[in-house]
Amino acid sequence: MGEDRKDRIKLVSSQFGEMKFEREAIITFPEGLLGFEEFKRYVIMDVKECEPFQWLLSIDDPELGFPILRPALVYLQYESELFEEWAEGNTNVQMVYLIVTLDSDPTGVTADLKGPIVIDVNRRLGRQIILISRDYPTNYPLIQSSPSPPPAKETRRQRDKETRSSPLSPSPPLLVGE
Repeated sequence: MGEDRKDRIKLVSSQFGEMKFEREAIITFPEGLLGFEEFKRYVIMDVKECEPFQWLLSIDDPELGFPILRPALVYLQYESELFEEWAEGNTNVQMVYLIVTLDSDPTGVTADLKGPIVIDVNRRLGRQIILISRDYPTNYPLIQSSPSPPPAKETRRQRDKETRSSPLSPSPPLLVGE
């Protein structure tokens, strides 16, 4: 990471070349991401050639980046269901993204509905939450060979009957759902 001006940072990666970002664009993930806990600072990067995907790029290691996608492009009800479970009562503006696994075969491109990224826009804090509902797969195909419905939503009342445990895990990663 280099400094261009006091309010800008410069990153260089083999995939994207030299990039400059405002310091205020940095999003801190206090617990990191699952499997990448040591990397705490990221920026969201738009790459015209990759639209509608964006990239969650590590400031700590610019070679580490994740393609991400807004859930509404995959499954329209996802964000409202997620907020019903997780963000209830939270008044901060939240942005939700799905981590995408790319493949040379377009039918192999998948989104992780089970482990979304949630960002508090006002505080520039991010967190990956793990939904423990069986309804959300980690490899939801973005292009389907035959039409299949998105995951069915289980109601909170149904889940409460199945388990009496707390819906949230107190330690990272945050588990939400049943």
